[in-house]
Amino acid sequence: MERGTQVDNLGTQPFVRLAKLADVLEKRNQVKEAADLYNRAISLGDKPETAFPLYRLGLIELRKDPATARDLLQRAINVDPTGKYAGPAMTWLAFLKEDAPGLGTSGERLPSTPGFAASLGAMALFDLGGHAGHVGLSERYVGERNAGFDGSTTAPNYRMPAYWLTDLQGGIDFGRLALGLYVRNVFDRRAELGTSTSEMALGGPAQVVPTRPRTVGMTLTASF
Repeated sequence: MERGTQVDNLGTQPFVRLAKLADVLEKRNQVKEAADLYNRAISLGDKPETAFPLYRLGLIELRKDPATARDLLQRAINVDPTGKYAGPAMTWLAFLKEDAPGLGTSGERLPSTPGFAASLGAMALFDLGGHAGHVGLSERYVGERNAGFDGSTTAPNYRMPAYWLTDLQGGIDFGRLALGLYVRNVFDRRAELGTSTSEMALGGPAQVVPTRPRTVGMTLTASF
């Protein structure tokens, strides 16, 4: 490991720090040292956030042990069914660089990585009877994604369609009380956020994680 890379005293989120340090080492082509740190991060437990080091270690293993890579990537998908950590983990490698027997062939897109994704938000401020108010809109687009690999016997593919999601929010600050209103998924889209295909390999269905239906809510915050 490169001299000066600190791995102790990692604070309250050690697996996050380990994964970030490993990412730095990997970019410096210190692959063995990076793999060691990813393994340490993964050993802290299969919480959703460990999907990040699972994805990255799986990608490292593609270079030398495709079977291990397949198992690591499947674990990542299992603990991160919505694919939240897939994008950040795979931005540097969105496609297989070489054939991985039992998993996929060279050139195939990795699971949960859209060809394009973007988000846009806008907020307006106003005054209502001397009280500060705001209203905002956010729009998110995620392109079509694969949940597995075409022709794979262990991680069969399932294509998740592209989706748009729209949220609205607003509120008024009355001083010691603040009232907020929100609408999530305004147009009630039936988006597919993530999918696990592990049971498809055994003849079962794909396990799809849908977005929540349209949700309307209110918040009331008091300060003392």
